[in-house]
Amino acid sequence: MKKLISVFLAVLIFSFMYVSVFADVEGPILRSIDYIVSNPDGAKFYTSYYNEKTDKFEIKTQTIPYGTKFTARAEYEIPYELKDNAEFEGMKFISVSYNDEYGYVSIDDVTSNEDSFPLEKAYKLPEPRKFHITAEDGLKVYSGPSISYKEVGLVPNGADIEVLYVENTTDNSEDENAGNAFGYIEYGDIKGWVYDYTYSGFDLAHIVTGTSYLAGKAEVIADDVKLLDLSKPIEDENSHEIFETVGDVIPAGTQLTFKYYYDSPHVTYALTEYNGTEGAIVVNKDFENSTVATYINDYIMVYDDTDLYTESGNTDSEADKELPADTMVKAKAYYIANAYTDDDDDYTMYYDHWFLVEYDNEDYWICFDQDDYDDYERAFGLCYRVGLNGGHTELPVFSSYALSGEPIGTITDASKVYSVFDKYYGEENNLFSCYIFDLNSHLQGWVDGEIINIDYQFETDVDKVIKEFNGENTEEEPEETSSPEESADIAEAEDISEKAAEKAVKSINRNLIICIAAAVILAITALIIILLIRKKKNSKTEE
Repeated sequence: MKKLISVFLAVLIFSFMYVSVFADVEGPILRSIDYIVSNPDGAKFYTSYYNEKTDKFEIKTQTIPYGTKFTARAEYEIPYELKDNAEFEGMKFISVSYNDEYGYVSIDDVTSNEDSFPLEKAYKLPEPRKFHITAEDGLKVYSGPSISYKEVGLVPNGADIEVLYVENTTDNSEDENAGNAFGYIEYGDIKGWVYDYTYSGFDLAHIVTGTSYLAGKAEVIADDVKLLDLSKPIEDENSHEIFETVGDVIPAGTQLTFKYYYDSPHVTYALTEYNGTEGAIVVNKDFENSTVATYINDYIMVYDDTDLYTESGNTDSEADKELPADTMVKAKAYYIANAYTDDDDDYTMYYDHWFLVEYDNEDYWICFDQDDYDDYERAFGLCYRVGLNGGHTELPVFSSYALSGEPIGTITDASKVYSVFDKYYGEENNLFSCYIFDLNSHLQGWVDGEIINIDYQFETDVDKVIKEFNGENTEEEPEETSSPEESADIAEAEDISEKAAEKAVKSINRNLIICIAAAVILAITALIIILLIRKKKNSKTEE
């Protein structure tokens, strides 16, 4: 009986642990910072190596002495090499070089030499980056751009934030791990840095704005489409991560809207709802057939004459018009079709990229396959500030990326020049030109990439720049159904109701689990007492 009770309690405890523990494997958090080993026993230094006998990667451990100083190359929640080892679960690491080896050290064994990070060393964004917090436990805020800085606050789930500054990487460009993984925010009384490297998970989502490259709408074009539950990852037959589906099948032709989306290296998820069920849809995924056509605010530059079609899906049909080379067009929608992998070569992929574009005030479809990679370029909604390299005071502008013929104009004030596209060309692909917009002289065209410098930190929405170039209003338009104030009040009321409902459900579930657990424990305790009493009575009877 005692063994049975022990097993039962162990199973119960394990079940609670299983549902309550979530290991967040992400990273790297791109940041270089100085550390010193603060653990008197030294810092464990973990490196991985391939063991030919076991045909596995194994971990080797060394000890870095107390007081040793070094610079971290990157920070990780759990490095890939260590993620399958239960010993390291819940730990955070920094990547360092020690004794000519690269490895990992627990962040608990070291101390940062920096207590805070002055904004004078940061880079102020020309326009704030807008995010919506979706981390269930909220998003941690640090005193500097690193998880090794002290925590100064927590932004709650459901809040909207604006990243105002990023770490300035211009001065340390030789550092291969420097990056803008952290952003400075001000949320009420909380001021500090958050980890906004959105490729790593689902803690914060981009907010769709009037000029962002995703327009916040998608149309279902495939059969048997359902929403995805991003909190329930599973593996397909090829061991690739996918997600469980939820809700009803969404018929082809259905239009879905969304306000938030997650960007990952090869896939973009948008948060939406259908028939009262909330979930996500894939609005962009590399090298796979699209289930939706995604509406976009983007621009495409074609380098060769390109066929235009009134309908998509069939490049064998006769083209309705031709788009001339060196023409930029606005792209309104996008999807991938006819994607497959060569049976003889897993690395050779075939696909058709279809874009709905505007040309001569009419909408047409254009198609590019994998062989047309050099025939066009997509802006992906962004452009970058351009400046003149030292010694240059004028910037000639040409109509062709080859910079042939006479310039169509010359820019002398480069304070408001933005680069949208860049093109490598020439026999050895060693020549470089950029397509720019100058908001001062209102010139647009190609310039020599060798005499300019592009500030990739100074990014802004290309649609906003082009609207300003054309003299259009760049302010976001209010929804037709209500004023901005009414929309904000409605959204806030809905948000409060949703959060209250979520909290109520979670509270009920939590209390229910606690009650059940308590009842089970009481029942087991009562059973043990009864058995002990009976045993005692039997002993007396035998006497």
